Amino acid sequence: MSKVAVFEQPLNERVRNFLRFQFLFRRLDHHLNRSSAWDTHAALSTLLEIVNLTSRFDIKSEVMKELERQNTAFQQFVDDPGVDDRRLASVMARQKDFIDALHGQKGQIAHLAAQNEFLGAVRQRAAVSGSTCSMDLPIYQFWLNTPIEKRREEISAWVEPMQTVRAAVELTLEAIRKSSSATEQLAARGFYQQNLNLARPLQLVKVSFRERLDLFPEISAGKHRFTIRFLEHVSVNKRPEQTQDDVAFLLTCCAI
Repeated sequence: MSKVAVFEQPLNERVRNFLRFQFLFRRLDHHLNRSSAWDTHAALSTLLEIVNLTSRFDIKSEVMKELERQNTAFQQFVDDPGVDDRRLASVMARQKDFIDALHGQKGQIAHLAAQNEFLGAVRQRAAVSGSTCSMDLPIYQFWLNTPIEKRREEISAWVEPMQTVRAAVELTLEAIRKSSSATEQLAARGFYQQNLNLARPLQLVKVSFRERLDLFPEISAGKHRFTIRFLEHVSVNKRPEQTQDDVAFLLTCCAI
């Protein structure tokens, strides 16, 4: 059976940054579960990317706003006979718990990592290609050779203040992704276009299709419509071109 390829396109900056935050944490988990010095380096580099992201985008404030907005929107479905009351009540209760927890969390979520002198030195050197090598930053080379348990423990301590926000972002994105059902669509000669309903702004567009090794979608959105172009990839040395095949796919237009 062919695999299903899934591509997502956020339609506002808030969801875009939530997706980036989720992606970085999943990459961090992957490398942190491995024991080599190279994986620890990759994990730490990812952690520094998270610090940079949270310094530019107040993700704690934004996820609180989104949770409150979703919770208010879900109120209209309470006692709706077509809705699973227990599941809805569970989601709304979790949202309120996260809102309360985040209200009680003071300061920047990445403050431990951002204010750590060792990480600051690595972060500064990382801005120059190759400058985290042993001749430029011997303390970093020393740290990478300490026992893996110690490295994991220290990285986990830097990450810990972000875990509540991370879980809140996961819940928020899960609700958005499950807000709509997929519909069958056809991209004629690789092209599909749909007008947007300005009265109900979309937050996320998801495209799923039977995976082909030579095909991927390019999704773009404006104020009034979004378009999907399926492109054929032949080689990294050749620019992808729109396929001339009709492509059947599943489209999910997510909005709460």
